Parts: sequence; C-alpha cells; structure tokens
Amino acid sequence: KGGLSSPDEPALSVHTLDGRIMCWVEIGNPTPERLHKASKAAPRVVVVTQHDPALLVKDIASSKTKVHKADQIEVYALNGHFLDAIAKHIGDRGCALELTVTEGELYVTAGGETLQSTLTKVPLA
Repeated sequence: KGGLSSPDEPALSVHTLDGRIMCWVEIGNPTPERLHKASKAAPRVVVVTQHDPALLVKDIASSKTKVHKADQIEVYALNGHFLDAIAKHIGDRGCALELTVTEGELYVTAGGETLQSTLTKVPLA
C-alpha cells in the first residue's frame, strides 16, 4: 500500500487477485520479529540488504524469536559502492531506471550509464 512509508507493510510485495501476499520483500536489516511475521504471511520472503548480511544472521541466531521457515528466507546483499553509484542518478529529473538480473548479476541502467553488481545470496540458517 504505502511501501516504505507503511511500517506494517512490506517494502515491496506481490499479491494474488484475491489479495493474498505471495512474495514479501524487505529492504535493509529487518528484525527477527518482522521476518517471522513476513514468513507467516507469505510463502516467499526476500531480504535485500546493503548492510553486512552477517549482522542479520547473527541477529536471528541470538534472538528469542524463532523465525518461521528461516531456512527458506532469501537474503541478497548488495555492494554499497554499487548503490552509491545508482544514487547519483536517482535525483535526475526524468531519469528512467532499467533493471536486469541475469545469473546472479544485477545490471542497472540509469542516466545512460550501466552499473553492474553481483547479487550475493546469503543463507540465514
């Protein structure tokens, strides 16, 4: 609904026509409680983080909250320099972003520049 501005909703989500959440996407470093809620609400949960993913793994391992289906949650880490390069174009008026994912590589074209980063998948459990 509100994306990042609605704290109770996922940052991104995919819904069925009858309103069920099929994919819940979190951005950053969500709490174990939030991941538990997400994994109970949707069959697929994805976290995309710019932080060290080891921090997320450590938070979950040391939490009193047992995260439902933690072994099925997909965590992808993005390189901070890659995000900084994209951020230079975000404020450009009329800047269109093109996104392509191929075999674990992420390509973003912004302002005529193509940027590339490896999507590093990190297991939670």
